[in-house]
Amino acid sequence: MDSKASDKASLLTLPNFRRLYISGSTSEIGSFITETVIMLFIFKITDNNKESLGILRSCFLIFLTIGSLIGGPLGEFVNRKKILVWCEILRIPIILSLIWYREVAWVIFCNSLVALFT
Repeated sequence: MDSKASDKASLLTLPNFRRLYISGSTSEIGSFITETVIMLFIFKITDNNKESLGILRSCFLIFLTIGSLIGGPLGEFVNRKKILVWCEILRIPIILSLIWYREVAWVIFCNSLVALFT
């Protein structure tokens, strides 16, 4: 058990791995915050309608699965850092569009696209 812990600690001494780990962790924290805010937002604009929240989460999981199936093999052929950066850049206008469009269908669509790039 101690050898596994020391192996993990030794990985963090590698500068490239440490940067990848920190950037990935930061991205995941941002994804969690984004998802929480979108769920609260859809709950508010639908007057606490739980069905809309269920549809939102279902679409999110479907697109997350599709994104994982595409992203896994893509990560084998393309630089992972470039993929991470481009996915974050593509998410920005999607999230910003929620400032102007507050229809339930648009929020669900944007949330699905965010899941695709997560």
